Amino acid sequence: MFNRHKAKKLSIALLCQTTLLLSAVIPSSAAGAKASVSQLSASGTSVSETSISESPISETDAARTAYGNILWQYYDIWNTDDVSLSLYSEDSIVNYQVYYGYASTDANYQLDFTLKDLDGNGTEELMIGIDYGGSGNASVLDIFTYASGRAVRLLSGAERSHLTLCRDGVISENGSGGAAHNYQSYYTIGSDGKSCDTIGYYYINGDDQTVEDLEGTVTPFDGNYDQYLYQYEEETLSWKEVSESSIAEKTVPREAAGAALTWREIGKAPIYKNGMINNGYEVFAAYCRRTWSEEEFAARLITQDYEGEQPGTNVFEITEQESGTWVGTATLNLSTGEVTEERADGSSETFSVLL
Repeated sequence: MFNRHKAKKLSIALLCQTTLLLSAVIPSSAAGAKASVSQLSASGTSVSETSISESPISETDAARTAYGNILWQYYDIWNTDDVSLSLYSEDSIVNYQVYYGYASTDANYQLDFTLKDLDGNGTEELMIGIDYGGSGNASVLDIFTYASGRAVRLLSGAERSHLTLCRDGVISENGSGGAAHNYQSYYTIGSDGKSCDTIGYYYINGDDQTVEDLEGTVTPFDGNYDQYLYQYEEETLSWKEVSESSIAEKTVPREAAGAALTWREIGKAPIYKNGMINNGYEVFAAYCRRTWSEEEFAARLITQDYEGEQPGTNVFEITEQESGTWVGTATLNLSTGEVTEERADGSSETFSVLL
């Protein structure tokens, strides 16, 4: 049974605005020099100075630190008294379902996590999920990896989108667009370690009683959902409760996690389907959040222009939210990840939105 840890109610604004304060010191020697770092934890709690080596940390250590940072934020929201969806903000990196306050209504709910190298590239992925009654079979909320010097969110579950980890690094996603419309996708992590490749897809249209597959072939639906839902055997994972002790043991203690990561620091993985990015809006918006100032991102509106799109592209109109003034038009090449942006001042620029 989940032994819920009571915590003081947190300010979401404080959680998102936590900063890292560095105090400069003069190294005593060139070799093995150390710096004294005074920092705020992910919850905003001040901690004492910690001696941290100036030597570059390994990719594994950097990944563990980033994962710990993420887990401490999940831990704080899960254990916030009277947490509710009204406290959720799109600025929060914590999956909105955590804000439902499951543990406050039923102590059998437990927030879990596990670490496993899904693609065999030497970097473990972080999976976070919700378990009920200690079944050891958590419903996956989010999957993160670490690449290009940052944490990257690969996939997220939702109320109508259920993620399952399968054998051989396959990730299953079962989604619903209503009672008569169901989607089943299978993914693997791309060879670059920071994207997802769709290796299987089925759209079951209950109205027409048809099934469309990854190649776009439409066949009659014979009523057997299981042949699409269970093509890969579910993986047995070692889940741990998201607790203070387990986070510190498997990643880093709170005081070593650094300032709370935001969406400006965390990347969004492109999901490829038949060689083209299938979540272009999310990838482009994530790029804008990383590269625009916070003020610009808050003041602008990104709208997908479906009518203006050519095959193999997504088109986004950028406007000022208050005035509606046109800022620019961005055309995303779904094969290459390159964007050509035409701006209101007559200038244009081509750039990549990929990490």
